[in-house]
Amino acid sequence: MIVDRRQFLQHAAVVLGGALSTSCMDAVLQHDPGSPLTTSRSVLTAKQRLSVDAIVERIIPATDTPGANDVGVTDFVDFMLAEGYRESQVALFMTGLERLDMMSVAKDSPSFADLTPEKQDAILKEVEVEELAANPNPFAALFNAGQDRAFFALAKELTIVGYFTSEDVVKNQFTFSHAAGYFDPCAELKPGDKPWYGGL
Repeated sequence: MIVDRRQFLQHAAVVLGGALSTSCMDAVLQHDPGSPLTTSRSVLTAKQRLSVDAIVERIIPATDTPGANDVGVTDFVDFMLAEGYRESQVALFMTGLERLDMMSVAKDSPSFADLTPEKQDAILKEVEVEELAANPNPFAALFNAGQDRAFFALAKELTIVGYFTSEDVVKNQFTFSHAAGYFDPCAELKPGDKPWYGGL
């Protein structure tokens, strides 16, 4: 059975207990499932794309499985910002990218993308700690249509959704079973086994 991004996201939202923002869900679910996630306009400049490349790869780096850059997550982020989010949320995201570059200057680098992975991790961790200190409940914005998500919280959401709904990951990194049956949340996976993804 072929599972498209729309179906996968619908199922994933249930599995995650709804831990996806309404903006993220709406942007994908309202898109024509028969066409690719492309947009006629891009909100990311060439420099910003390099920063996003670095961010998403630090969130899901390549190991023995593809990293976020391997499956085109930056293109997904650009689409979502162009088509799925309010202007205030996009502005907040762009301000966050600018701040990463400013923080990078203090580490003797002209941009976040030029830092070593270790220094990128340190900056992202600092930003995440600040966001959690300012808002201890990062889920508060999930179902509040008038509240924007913090920069790094949004970056993580877009990365995770973009990665786990990408064609490569869905088709090649999961074993899909559409038949309902016994669910074992602690099923042992042997080396080389793919995690199971079940349809609803």
